[in-house]
Amino acid sequence: MSPFVSRVTNNQGWVLPVSGLSLVLGFMIVMVSLSGSPSRLRLLDPDQRARLAAIQPGSDAQQQQEIKEQSVEINRLRQQNTELQNTMAAEKSQATKLLNDNLQEVKSYAGLTALEGQGVVVTLSDAIPVDDKSDSKPNGDSLQSADMPTEDKIIHDQDVLRVVNELYAAGAEAISINNWRLVSGSSIRCVGNTVLVDTIKMASPIRVRALGDSDTLMGGLRMPGGIVDQLREVDPRMIAIEPVKDMTLPAYAGPMTRRFAKVATVTK
Repeated sequence: MSPFVSRVTNNQGWVLPVSGLSLVLGFMIVMVSLSGSPSRLRLLDPDQRARLAAIQPGSDAQQQQEIKEQSVEINRLRQQNTELQNTMAAEKSQATKLLNDNLQEVKSYAGLTALEGQGVVVTLSDAIPVDDKSDSKPNGDSLQSADMPTEDKIIHDQDVLRVVNELYAAGAEAISINNWRLVSGSSIRCVGNTVLVDTIKMASPIRVRALGDSDTLMGGLRMPGGIVDQLREVDPRMIAIEPVKDMTLPAYAGPMTRRFAKVATVTK
């Protein structure tokens, strides 16, 4: 028998054990990666994840500035219209004054007038990197670590939306986000690395201001297991709540024209 055939045959005994060990090792690596700390991003819808991944670098600061300037002009014209309505009502009959009072009340409820009163300010900020050398450091209970997914350290639309929903559930009578007033048709969604509120792009820090009883609003936000607890598990500095005795929320400055919906005709 040839010695070369014998050597090749004897040396093949390592193939099966090594292959088996490789399969077991790969399976263990996959299981460890899946059993790690769950990401908050798992709550995002697939279309939101796609928008986040497909965002292209660039700046549309000029467009956003134009929108803000137009919003200021819209608010000025609407305020002027309100003053004219009040002037006309003062010079007419009691019935006209009553109709104008009802009109102003409806406008206030619809978010078309500025409102003031007590409430809370909620500030949402992206987590500061772990290697930040500033004097301010999170407490020992923070779960922030180098291996935590970066997406968990960023404020997403779902975080802003949950804060807004909790405030409304706690009795908030008016809410604005970065001085943009929310109304019944407002939307909050994620577009890349920014949060889009109606047509306004916003980035960290995001300040949500709400009018209502300060103690009740703060109690609603701090319920166990809520959005405040979840963000503070990542980094305590991602959310801050402050009661305010008096503040002013601006009027809604977005479009109001309806293309399809019409007032229903009441039939007897």
